[in-house]
Amino acid sequence: QRTLPLFLKDDATTVPFVCRYRTDIIHPLSTKQVHMVHSLVTKHKTLHSLRKKLLVHFPVTETTEIGTLTIRERILTSTSKTELEDLYAPFKPPTKGSILERIQQEHPRLVQAVDAM
Repeated sequence: QRTLPLFLKDDATTVPFVCRYRTDIIHPLSTKQVHMVHSLVTKHKTLHSLRKKLLVHFPVTETTEIGTLTIRERILTSTSKTELEDLYAPFKPPTKGSILERIQQEHPRLVQAVDAM
């Protein structure tokens, strides 16, 4: 069993270099296969990161409800970033709004004074 070369774990810019100049590392894979493996590793990292954020909101305890377990199962078995983001949506912190909206909300007189100019 072979381990994943370090360049696939860290930096995307090294993949073309390794494919071209370090064929001894990637042998017997083709360049296309190395790029595919790299994209799969990147996808796995992204999904793992999202799962970590989500699982905090669904801890397993002695009194865990059945609904919580099914959501945890969906989180752990999901292969789609979109599905995980949809599950995470209710727990995302609210956006602060645009700069204009914040100024209008926090300093209504300032907006009126600027409009009067």
